[in-house]
Amino acid sequence: MPKFKLLMIPQKYDDWFKSLGFREISFGYGGLSLCLPAEIEANQVGYSRSPEGESLCDGSSGSWKTNWVVIGNDTLTGDPLILDTGNSNFPVMTDMPGEGVWNPRLIATSLDAFAFALKTIQKVSVGRADPVQLEENPLSKEELDQSLQAIRSKNSGEIDMEFWSLILESDL
Repeated sequence: MPKFKLLMIPQKYDDWFKSLGFREISFGYGGLSLCLPAEIEANQVGYSRSPEGESLCDGSSGSWKTNWVVIGNDTLTGDPLILDTGNSNFPVMTDMPGEGVWNPRLIATSLDAFAFALKTIQKVSVGRADPVQLEENPLSKEELDQSLQAIRSKNSGEIDMEFWSLILESDL
């Protein structure tokens, strides 16, 4: 197998991350955690490359693509947040590891739409960051619906809304 080439992290991600202003959101039992730009290279192990530095991008159907970059994860499930650097909008996807085949679901049509979704979740997470807070201050159906509708609208309805619904689930 070929050795893994160092990633070319788009400057857009670095700028985007700095402008976002936070790297983690906690909501009830779960949340999302983002990689600092300096951590991205190390976070590719197990996805685009092996621990020995061998590329896992072999071009076969269902394998990891060379233009996919892990930029964070779901803190409850560990599922990666994947930036598609092969698209100038830099869409964000996710998938469950360990299935033997990568077939990521689109969760944001661009980095800007992803930031919007993260900020929407961050707003409703205030006072609901852990299970005890969430039990004391549950998310109303109206707040849930408004949040999901805003995310759907920002992405022109083109994304997997189940991902965002699961992030905002209040009971496991």
